[in-house]
Amino acid sequence: MAAYPHMSFLSNYTVLPRFKGVDDVLGLDVSSHEPLFGTNFHSFRVINTYSTNTVDHRVHSVQPHVLFPDLGFPLLVVGDLNIHNPLSDPLRSFSPRDISSSAPYFEQAAKAGFALLKAPGEYTRFPLVGNARPSVIALAFAKPLLLPFVKSWEAALPSTGSDHIPITITLTPPLPKPEASKSKMGRHGLGNPHSGNQDLQCPPGPHMPHDVKTGRTAV
Repeated sequence: MAAYPHMSFLSNYTVLPRFKGVDDVLGLDVSSHEPLFGTNFHSFRVINTYSTNTVDHRVHSVQPHVLFPDLGFPLLVVGDLNIHNPLSDPLRSFSPRDISSSAPYFEQAAKAGFALLKAPGEYTRFPLVGNARPSVIALAFAKPLLLPFVKSWEAALPSTGSDHIPITITLTPPLPKPEASKSKMGRHGLGNPHSGNQDLQCPPGPHMPHDVKTGRTAV
């Protein structure tokens, strides 16, 4: 596993790797002096994984509790999980082994409060040879503290030559609430005191230098 933060990103944020003591998992802690995403948190974590099949195809190299910890801060999980489940690929025909191997991951994700980001059925792998159908095995999940700030999940980048397509996830801070609108002038130049559209004035949220983008390319 590897991560390549852009230099412009590092000018605004600190990125530290976290190794969980298991193969095929890389954690990144992204920190800022300013609170992130309009919350009181100064950091969030990205867990990136490449979970492979073992000799026993019912067991993968990265276990569900490692990918989906029940932690109380913003957390994003991305990676090639190599599992097939109706929640991510509803049009696929599933074998009993598909269900038995994938269900623990979705159950643990739900238990820890994660939500699946991508649209169900949007393919992330297109086999280069053979007659195998496209599949949905690159997945992304977010904790509720981070979920409101996920602006987009996109698989629209050009091919890299791999059978997996690049994926871009954009995180953005909330927009500050607009200032209270002034009452409109009536027919005789008077404001309408009975208008029900007067917004409460709120202070703007904390300044964020840029949208935060995170991407991965499975190889």
